[in-house]
Amino acid sequence: MTILIVAEQGYIEAALVERFTEHNYRFISRPLAAVPAGKAAQKFLSEQGVTLVINTALMSLAAEQLPGLLQQGPLLSLLNAVEQLQLPYIQLSSSQVFSTAESRRYKVSDLAEPDTELGQLHRRVESYTRKHVQRYILLRTGALFSERGDNVLTYLLGQFKQGGDVSLSLHGHSAPVYVDDLARVLSALVDQLSCGVDEWAVKVWGEYHYSSSDPTTYFHFAESLLAVMAQYMNTEQVNLVGVEEHDSRWQYPLLNCEKILSTFGIKQMPWRSSVVNVVKRYCKEVV
Repeated sequence: MTILIVAEQGYIEAALVERFTEHNYRFISRPLAAVPAGKAAQKFLSEQGVTLVINTALMSLAAEQLPGLLQQGPLLSLLNAVEQLQLPYIQLSSSQVFSTAESRRYKVSDLAEPDTELGQLHRRVESYTRKHVQRYILLRTGALFSERGDNVLTYLLGQFKQGGDVSLSLHGHSAPVYVDDLARVLSALVDQLSCGVDEWAVKVWGEYHYSSSDPTTYFHFAESLLAVMAQYMNTEQVNLVGVEEHDSRWQYPLLNCEKILSTFGIKQMPWRSSVVNVVKRYCKEVV
């Protein structure tokens, strides 16, 4: 088994590389732009002996690069090559494909009606995947966080370092996911797909949801981070201020994750279980 990880260099790729190395997977990692175009994509996958593809590009690209992802080029070349070779394909997507106006937990069967530009991009990539690939898994998740890179956690810790008032929304519950937990989930999918779970008379292809098990507001997420950070740095000058306005960084609708549990046995983990170690590493290694 050889896995192709399609990802930009950053915290998502790093988490997958670390996890897959620990599990002795054979893998290669490439940014989407480095995947050959046209028929050369199929040749590339064949020569590398790729047996499964995980595409995290939409979650790991910088915001200004996202529109280019949908240009008729690398993405469609990759999808067509995957289909020609009949490879299993995992596309990482986002809960932002759903409307942020409702507070319910969205099921995989619910209609995707995004009300943000990023959500619309995710929906279009999902549509391309369904159109061009038969053996696909669309894995929707929530806001990702890590001690490295640009994400909801490092943004907040950076604000805390500066001190002063930090205004955060009291509205809108999301269920953030530690990137190492996401790597655990993807690893579990790889394990079962590589064992031929799709041949066990079980319908595995389609959409799945994964998020942490404990929804929270942006304000209360920040409270938890600040409490841990205070053990390693002086945070006396930080003042959290709850505001009524919604925050775009926390616009990740809640997900119903029953399907991934019933099909693959993958259980949700609480984001709180990782916060102490993540903030500690940030304070001691990153700062």
